[in-house]
Parts: sequence; C-alpha cells; structure tokens
Amino acid sequence: MRVSQTALDRSESLFKQFVDSMWLIRAYHADAFDRAADSSLYSETVRVLNVYAQDRTQAAYGLIVNGLVWDAEIIIRTIYETFSKIALL
Repeated sequence: MRVSQTALDRSESLFKQFVDSMWLIRAYHADAFDRAADSSLYSETVRVLNVYAQDRTQAAYGLIVNGLVWDAEIIIRTIYETFSKIALL
C-alpha cells in the first residue's frame, strides 16, 4: 500500500524532526557505549540491541519516505520487539 504524494509532502516536517532526533540518539549511543572504558556482557548486549533498533528505524524511515507504509509497519514491529528486549534487560 502506497501513501499519496500529498500525504508525504504534509509529513515533511515530521521527517526532518526524525532525522534530527536520530543524530541525537547516535551521539548518545557513542557517548554511552563506544567511548566507555569498561564493557561487560550486559553492556555489549544492550549496545548490539541498540544498534539493531537504530538500523531498523532507518530502514522503516526509508520505506515511509518512499510511501511504502505497509512494509514499514512490518519493520516497525521488529523495532518494538527490540525496544522491549532492551527494557527487559
């Protein structure tokens, strides 16, 4: 299912906010995990799950920008599962 071009045009400001937010999330990730001196099995697991969630978020964003909302919804489900695993840890 594709979204109309007018709907995508109206969502342009949301897309810009998403891209800005992803830069903030990546900067936080770098501070929290990449520059940490000590790493444990727990922190490494959370780091990998975080990277996984970020990658899937960008994939969903790419699909939504191209109007493929049905496909993006399937990807977003995996993001929810990853966030729930992170919260559980």
